[in-house]
Amino acid sequence: MMPIATGSVVYGDRSTNPSIAREKMAQGTKAALQSEAVVMTAHGTYDSYVGTADDDTITGTTKRDFISGGDGDDILIGQEGDPDPFSNAQDRYNGGAGVDTITSHSAYVYGNTFVYTSVTDSYFDKQGSHSDLIKNFQSTDVLDLTALGLERVGNGHNGDLAVTYNADEDITYVRSLDKNAQGQAFEVRLEGDHAAELGTQNFALRYDLTAESNGREHGLSNKQYVITGTDGDDILVVPRSGNIVTGGGRADEMYGGGSRNTFVFEHLTDSFVNDGTGQSSVDLIHSFSLGDGDLLDVSTLG
Repeated sequence: MMPIATGSVVYGDRSTNPSIAREKMAQGTKAALQSEAVVMTAHGTYDSYVGTADDDTITGTTKRDFISGGDGDDILIGQEGDPDPFSNAQDRYNGGAGVDTITSHSAYVYGNTFVYTSVTDSYFDKQGSHSDLIKNFQSTDVLDLTALGLERVGNGHNGDLAVTYNADEDITYVRSLDKNAQGQAFEVRLEGDHAAELGTQNFALRYDLTAESNGREHGLSNKQYVITGTDGDDILVVPRSGNIVTGGGRADEMYGGGSRNTFVFEHLTDSFVNDGTGQSSVDLIHSFSLGDGDLLDVSTLG
């Protein structure tokens, strides 16, 4: 995971004209990003379903859902049935602790995301497997393991994941071979044979903006990214569709582009006006369109 310094200009598709970002940088704004797809951890603008500490069964809708199982051995079921390939795409699943079974729908064009934030959500140890089982995993689906520092297929060490297929079980194992102090290592099971098709396109990648003063330029591929803004005045330019963007503190500018973008606000100080003091720090979102499926996520604000 590579930190991006404040003042950086980051390009994903270099055929995209970066002139707007360069102009804003010259005016003293902090950072710019261009990429084909940006993924942030967000769920409030989806229909949200959260389980308990018990063994829950949760079934979503034909809309964009965030389904979180909580503790317990849960069954999470995505729902299809809407013939529109754009309306029931991009569900997000987080099984939480326990051995969960997640059955996703076919998300057609855009794919679903399976989020893991702790090794103990899905793991193996010397006693055996305690991992989630994902059914109906599609080639466009994404595993978001950025909180665990896991981002790519490889030998199973140092951020790489080992992928093996067990023909007797008809299960593909995706696992890290680096164990924590408790002897646990991340593992998730995919029903069917996905060993040959899994690649970087199936994993979210992470870039963090930092408060460093030196400007740098980084070349990004057109994969999915987890991008975290700073507490400065950032510019996030994401010209393609299907992005989830968090600006962070101060007055940020966000260029959505395309359609189905989600803009996340986690704290009141991310974008606010104080009538008592006259102080304000308000984000500006360009090209926001409800008709194109753009959404605001203010779930953590209550």
